[in-house]
Amino acid sequence: MVRIASLTALVGVIIYVAVSLKNNPELDLSENIVKLVSPNSIIAVLEFVLLYILKGISIVFPSAVLNVATGMVFDFPFSSLISGLGIFVEYVMIWQVFI
Repeated sequence: MVRIASLTALVGVIIYVAVSLKNNPELDLSENIVKLVSPNSIIAVLEFVLLYILKGISIVFPSAVLNVATGMVFDFPFSSLISGLGIFVEYVMIWQVFI
């Protein structure tokens, strides 16, 4: 059951990023990621967590870019909490899908 939910979430993340890449093809800069994030704080947190999940399945997507972009959108204590949550979800997702 957990694997099905993980794979469904993974497909959702891939679709989300594919649509976002069509509108803005350069995700290698923090400024471009900030442009993609919603102004709504709750949705922005979910978007960052989804990007961390995508980073977990992609070897070429740099994690430093996500950390900087999180810091650009939120203040320091909240951005470090989101980064920690994103890294935790990333590793749980990898563990469920690939192991």
